[in-house]
Amino acid sequence: MMVDSAYILVGLMLACPIVAGCSDSRASDVPVAVLGVPGIIRVAEVRTGYVNILPDEVKEQLDAREDFTIIDVRSPLQYQTGHLPTAISMPLVTLPWAMNSLARNKEVVAYCQIGVTSVGACNMLLASGFSDVRNMVGGISAWPYEVVTGNTIVVSL
Repeated sequence: MMVDSAYILVGLMLACPIVAGCSDSRASDVPVAVLGVPGIIRVAEVRTGYVNILPDEVKEQLDAREDFTIIDVRSPLQYQTGHLPTAISMPLVTLPWAMNSLARNKEVVAYCQIGVTSVGACNMLLASGFSDVRNMVGGISAWPYEVVTGNTIVVSL
């Protein structure tokens, strides 16, 4: 069957929580603008509440000693090989449980290796009631500054 690539046969609102590994039913409450023929869903826009932040901006916040939380959603081994200063290791698979140790009213910056997995983490945080969530664009691969090595702060199950 030939289908225009702009048409999505699997409902985005059902697939995203499953792909992201989020069992919270509120994750499917993301507003989606839909256009197209009834019966076939064409997604025009997915609105999210997280903000993209550049590595330079994160560095500025660190240098200014601003009060915010940085979470590294990569594996513990990747975290140990190099992470941002003050970053807490919260691998994506443990995030739904580990996030309970974070302040929901505080800015949270999530990052991964290249900035893709952290998008899923940002959406999980938003679905769980966090209001100031940011995704570091490019992940640690885009971080041109010194990293911390070792196992300093790890939160996992």
